[in-house]
Amino acid sequence: MIAKNTPFPYGDFLDDFYLHKTKINAFHSQDKLPSYLDARSHSHVRAELLYCAKGLINVQVGKCLWVVPENCAVWIPSRIAHRSFGSGFVEYCAIFVDIKQAASLPHEAFVIEPTVLLRELILKSVSLKQSYEKNSAECRFFSVLFDEIGHAQRLNLIVPMPTDPRLQLLVEQLIANPADKTSHGEWAARLALSERNFSRIIMQQLGMTLGRWRHQLHITIAIPRIRSGETIQKVAHDLGYENASSFISMFKSIMHNPPNRFVTITRNRKHP
Repeated sequence: MIAKNTPFPYGDFLDDFYLHKTKINAFHSQDKLPSYLDARSHSHVRAELLYCAKGLINVQVGKCLWVVPENCAVWIPSRIAHRSFGSGFVEYCAIFVDIKQAASLPHEAFVIEPTVLLRELILKSVSLKQSYEKNSAECRFFSVLFDEIGHAQRLNLIVPMPTDPRLQLLVEQLIANPADKTSHGEWAARLALSERNFSRIIMQQLGMTLGRWRHQLHITIAIPRIRSGETIQKVAHDLGYENASSFISMFKSIMHNPPNRFVTITRNRKHP
């Protein structure tokens, strides 16, 4: 077990843990995450399950941003380069799994909504002996935990990310403040670009307009909050909409169902 309040883990930081040759490394911490531009890409020898207990964690894998809200987790396979960032303090649990132990789990990253059982297993894991014998109580415990990860409900909370440094500054601000209403023209001026060139770069980097990207970000943030029981009025207000109707209209135009209907459908749908 690793002590509480350990700094947010990077690859070289974790190398010391591997010297202990434990099968599992798990810890719980509260930390202020680095900003998008300050976070650095890294990978781990071990696969990682990162559970967000409070706050919101953003994890970028390649050109995709995975939003990990409260009471959700992201699975990151071994050797997958990623960077984790946020805009404030978060409370989280991280479990690093030996490659052989994670052999039965998927080899791609994804966000899950843990069941009550899986959430309790994650929280309990930090207090268990993490070097264990076959058929021991710890072995059976982690076997159940891995099974629960594989069967957990997946959430398609993905937003495309740019590689152009100018747009990286833009998306960092919009992720930190999704209610920001800076116009297309104002952003172009801030970046010293004509509106035409700005539109062209946006399409090249994100594959969609800035307005569509904003809507994708809003939907990605909203879905887990609505699933957890927050009202649409509260979510819409926090995302900068004047009223719930405007938010519902935007959501339906992209997801083909109003928010509550979409949440009901996806909650009952089993992942492949």
